[in-house]
Amino acid sequence: MTNLFGRHRRALQQLKEPLEDSPPGRAPFQSSAYQRRQLRFDQVRQLRQDGLTISAIANIVHLDRKTIRKYLNSDRCPGGQRRRSSTRTNKLTPYRDYLLNYGLDGQRTVRQLWRDIQDQGYDGGLSAVAAFLAAARHGPPQQTYTPPPLAKPEKLTPRRATWLVLSCAEDLTQDQRQQAERIAQIHPDIALMVAEAQAFAAILRQHIVEAFDTWLQRTCHSALRELRSFARGIQRDYFAVKAALELPFSNGMVEGNVNRLKFIKRSMFGRTKFDLLRLRVLAPT
Repeated sequence: MTNLFGRHRRALQQLKEPLEDSPPGRAPFQSSAYQRRQLRFDQVRQLRQDGLTISAIANIVHLDRKTIRKYLNSDRCPGGQRRRSSTRTNKLTPYRDYLLNYGLDGQRTVRQLWRDIQDQGYDGGLSAVAAFLAAARHGPPQQTYTPPPLAKPEKLTPRRATWLVLSCAEDLTQDQRQQAERIAQIHPDIALMVAEAQAFAAILRQHIVEAFDTWLQRTCHSALRELRSFARGIQRDYFAVKAALELPFSNGMVEGNVNRLKFIKRSMFGRTKFDLLRLRVLAPT
């Protein structure tokens, strides 16, 4: 399916990725960069709740796995709008009355006032005194708030489109369901591929054994090259796929032990012999 979406990449990218509503409680004055990061943060956590692995999430959102782990271990999106340091203002607090009493009549310069409060113990800079007096003389500038631009919708990738059309409808948001429907309408070939792929996904999820042979026979003679290639690949592993539908057993434990064996072997960098590997594998954990 990804290859088929790749052939229609230009039409797919014109749909763009829908923007989800920002969660309640977010700071109203955040930069557009932070908004985009917040959307990625929410997307990563949603994909994790859907059961995807860190590697799969990294491929979908195009982020490093370290960043994915950082997002998953955080309660909120890192970063955001930083507060300006108030150290300079705090230093001037004990001397404000003096500056207001002697600095507004125009008889003393800013530098003279700065030297006066230095004699009283002020250790800040001249610029802070000048800024304070300018604000006191002319009043604070009227600042008009310009709302930050909304995050630009991201272009859909073939991998992301595949995930949208193959996910369970109840696991998607309303915008994502509508996006999946629009994807299926891009081209007749995509509509056919999406329909057959969703039918196969339903067979696997619900273990509909009686519908498997009919689906396989139909798709093996399909006029769509990508669908025909996918079906013939399943046909080569027919008995394994059929057993997965009929039997309640899983090879998950076997694959887990194979992964553990490879991890132990690679952690020794090939510098030891089989005897030590055997001891490490058989050692109680």
